[in-house]
Amino acid sequence: MGIGFGLFSSPNSNAIMSSVERRYLGIASGVVGTMRMVGQMMSMGIAMMLLALYIGVQKITPETYHGLMHSMKTGFMIFSILCILGIFASLARSNGIKTKAGVAKISDENDSKKTGKCSL
Repeated sequence: MGIGFGLFSSPNSNAIMSSVERRYLGIASGVVGTMRMVGQMMSMGIAMMLLALYIGVQKITPETYHGLMHSMKTGFMIFSILCILGIFASLARSNGIKTKAGVAKISDENDSKKTGKCSL
């Protein structure tokens, strides 16, 4: 998980939560947590499937290292492709969603005195 998760998770969660109305923050937080868990389960499922395909039910011993290395290489390729697809999905999302901070207009005191409203 490490550095990649740390660099991605915080800004991504911020972008998601910033684009949701205040009354739906609990629901959005639950959906984010659920999607994160589903992603982790899918990753473990793919990893276990690859180990089962390349090694089978054998114990990991020096004789099965070849299959282990092939399953790891295949896993890295699959997960790299998924990460690249995730980058494009994230870039497409950032162009289509305006967050509250993105559309907020900083007004001076004269604007709020004229209209009686604060523009955010």
